[in-house]
Amino acid sequence: MEKSGIPETLMPEVLENLRKAFGDHLESLVLYGSAATGDYRPGKSDINLLAVLSGAGTALLDRALPLVKSWRKKRLAIPLFLTEEEIRSSLDVFPLEFLTMRRHHVLVAGRDVLGGLVFRKENVRSQCERDLRGKLILLRTGFLDSEGREKDLRNLMGESITAFLSLFQGLLFLKDLEIPPTKRDVLEKTAEAFSLNGKVFSRCLDIREGKGLPEGENVREVFMGYMREIEALCIRLDTLQCL
Repeated sequence: MEKSGIPETLMPEVLENLRKAFGDHLESLVLYGSAATGDYRPGKSDINLLAVLSGAGTALLDRALPLVKSWRKKRLAIPLFLTEEEIRSSLDVFPLEFLTMRRHHVLVAGRDVLGGLVFRKENVRSQCERDLRGKLILLRTGFLDSEGREKDLRNLMGESITAFLSLFQGLLFLKDLEIPPTKRDVLEKTAEAFSLNGKVFSRCLDIREGKGLPEGENVREVFMGYMREIEALCIRLDTLQCL
């Protein structure tokens, strides 16, 4: 926990409160996302948790209501409450989300329900194609909605690149490539694997992290390049052969 910058006392406190609320119905508690990696930024990154309940435990969800206010004060996102069966039965529908969680998680208590998950390439590819084309449409719509305003374009690049990161991890999985541990490395490796201009993705991540563009670079031109690379990625994914 110390490496991620999360206060030492936070996880034991959260675990104790959840155990008081659900008792033996709480089967596992898992920290996932940036808080489980070197990308966590104290005070800015959310802290994400997966609480695995028994089948009967989901009927007791109202017991967690008194905890919500304290979670928000600590920048703790409302945990995902799922049963183990719900997780396994969702792998064909949401493989990217669970693939990312499997890669970046820390077991807080109970049994590790994520470590042994197995994903089928056809399911990962299906979600990658659907999400990639959907996000491209949103980029085009957002570009027009911005009317070219630099502030709006910056916001759109910074917000959208996070959504693409999960998708890019799925693309590397399809190519049987090792997925790097950091966001920037994931962007660079995806660009290399699919013959893309990775500079525009790095610029988006710079904006996300509060950094400015290098002197002389135009926000609108960077955004247009961003869309072109996503368009090219759609074409490459369409012809990708997965064994």
